[in-house]
Amino acid sequence: SKRVVDMFSKIKTASSFEYILEVGGDELTITPSQIEEWIYFDANNQIVFDRESITEFVYNLNEKYSTYNKERQFESTLQGTITIPAGILGWAIDIEPTVDLMIEDLSAGVDVRREPVVYNTGGVPNSANDIGTSYVEIDLANQMLYLYNEGELILSTNIVSGQTGTETVPGANAVIEMLRDTKLTGYSPRTEDDYEVPVSYWIRFDYIDQGIH
Repeated sequence: SKRVVDMFSKIKTASSFEYILEVGGDELTITPSQIEEWIYFDANNQIVFDRESITEFVYNLNEKYSTYNKERQFESTLQGTITIPAGILGWAIDIEPTVDLMIEDLSAGVDVRREPVVYNTGGVPNSANDIGTSYVEIDLANQMLYLYNEGELILSTNIVSGQTGTETVPGANAVIEMLRDTKLTGYSPRTEDDYEVPVSYWIRFDYIDQGIH
């Protein structure tokens, strides 16, 4: 029937364009067959895109590519490739805004290349290597700190990390506060005393008050 022919024509038109998502360093082509799975018709025979299915698609991308709250491999200065536990560093896809943009793109029906909407805590967003080439490496095993800028080692120095009872918790973190000539105050479970210590500088890198000083 003409009605069925018209419906299939609309489906073909709505899915016959190039849609590329750039996620985590990969280029993902959304195929016409994938787009067709998201299409249904409303009561007026108009094409509508299934938000629930697209949300599931974006959710699965986020599970695969996001780096937030995940351990990662890192090429250390002295120990070779090591696994760093999850810290506050990382990015993830902001699912609802990304779905909104995808439905807008699909409804327009023209070639498109885009990145998802992401939220990011330090580092390089939407990247497989979100640490990037400029970072501070703290080697707890060897009690060393290394500062890299655009891949070049520009500082190497000894450190003293947290002592027994207040050990430094390892992880991939991000600078969230930098202060000069301040005081560190709090309670030490190691000495069971309150403390107030003046420091020339303070670089906090997580939400449990760890920092370089």
